[in-house]
Amino acid sequence: MNKKIIILILVLGVLVASFFVFSNKFSDSSKTNIVKTEDVEKIEINALDEVVWVEEYVKNNIAKLTIEKPVLGGTFYTTKIDVDVLNKKVAVEYEDGHIASKVELNYEIKNGQVVIPAKETSFSEGDFVASTAILAYHTIAPLTGKETAEQKRYKVSPDVLEKQFIYLKEKGYTVIPLDDLVTFLETGSPILPEKSIVLTFDDGLDSQYENAVPLLVKYDYPATFFVYTLTVGKNKFMTWDQVKEVMDKGITIGSHTKTHAFLTKTEDEEVLMDELAGSKKIIEERIGRSVDFLAYPFYMQNEHVQDFVKRAGYRSALAGWKKETPSTQTLFALKRNEVTNDMKMFSSFLK
Repeated sequence: MNKKIIILILVLGVLVASFFVFSNKFSDSSKTNIVKTEDVEKIEINALDEVVWVEEYVKNNIAKLTIEKPVLGGTFYTTKIDVDVLNKKVAVEYEDGHIASKVELNYEIKNGQVVIPAKETSFSEGDFVASTAILAYHTIAPLTGKETAEQKRYKVSPDVLEKQFIYLKEKGYTVIPLDDLVTFLETGSPILPEKSIVLTFDDGLDSQYENAVPLLVKYDYPATFFVYTLTVGKNKFMTWDQVKEVMDKGITIGSHTKTHAFLTKTEDEEVLMDELAGSKKIIEERIGRSVDFLAYPFYMQNEHVQDFVKRAGYRSALAGWKKETPSTQTLFALKRNEVTNDMKMFSSFLK
């Protein structure tokens, strides 16, 4: 065979072999890329599914995932949910129209199901915890029978109020000043009576001056009245002279802001600070004493509002509807029970 032909055949053979080797490698590489791409897509889909599962679970179970309870028979609903699939955490913001709060929870996926343990109350070492119940009153006046269901929630007749005061004495409860409770939560002293109660009255209503103050004096019960400065001296509200008279009878005066604002919905931080620090300053100038305590209007508060309350110079702030034991951790969201005109229910407000 011609030598040139042999060389040509060998060269062609090498080229063909190289082509097949390259084709196989390309094919293998392509398959590998496809597998990798499929794996990535599979992971992304699973992560998306997991986010959806967790979000749905949280929306349906938010009432079980927090130690708080809705106010006035309301219902918690979620406003924002952030799921961290990598670290198996979910951050939730929720509210009920009165309380706006947030919580961070750990979760697991077991057998295709989302598992989140219920939130439990815990206290850090060094916290002081009190068994004291805080009661909240608003209108103190005889019922006319024309009240709406909402008005009945906030109204107690003078006769029933006196029966409640008598009940406290007969059952061995000690009514203490709000200052005693706050000082204990700040420092651990003085030691509080085992069955201690704090009485509070919101809004600075003239019905409180006319009907509650005489009973407080009669039974020698301390109390805190929270006034909002916009309405002092107006119809159905106490005047500044009456506020000072109440204070001279041993009743503490606290702030209920300037305009009874929805603090959690006040986005302008200057306005928020004015509601808090501004009302504090006005009341202090009028009564000549320090104002240390705030009651949140509508019981609405969250961590952002609490931060401004602290910056405004308050020692403590009160929310509503008891959900947890007063502790050092809750100094700026102390929970209260709204007392109704139902004497049969009164004992349940003391727990």
